[in-house]
Amino acid sequence: MQKVYKTIVIGGGASGLLSAIELLRGKGAFKGQDVLILERNDRVGKKLIATGNGQGNLMNEKFGASYYYGDAKFIGDFIANAEDINLKKYLEELGIYQTASKDGKMYPLSKQASAVLDVIRAYLEHKNCTILTGKKVTKVIKGKSVFEVSVGSEKFYA
Repeated sequence: MQKVYKTIVIGGGASGLLSAIELLRGKGAFKGQDVLILERNDRVGKKLIATGNGQGNLMNEKFGASYYYGDAKFIGDFIANAEDINLKKYLEELGIYQTASKDGKMYPLSKQASAVLDVIRAYLEHKNCTILTGKKVTKVIKGKSVFEVSVGSEKFYA
């Protein structure tokens, strides 16, 4: 049997990358454990690089339900349960410092989205996270004690 990872993250976009960071920074069962990211594209973070015309629009200075144009109940419930989330501070802890534009958009100081991805990838590399690209997941099977994740004829376990 192949190596059994503690966790497999399917998708190397912004959410998948930050999920892997949280797993590696986490407490208890997940602290510092093996994490594998499977990404179907040829590299992780492709959309992240495109944000803000390549300048890396990370967030807005102001945050609240009135700035959200979707389901008001959904975002209201989310905000009510996410009071302790401070994305600016979180990114700074990773080494991503920001600056605000006149219209309140927050960008990395370098104004380069690629720099944000570089910091994230360096952190994951430092924590020995395995990242495999060109791996489109075709099936996930839950066994008794492990998950089997298929990428064509290849199998990965967590």
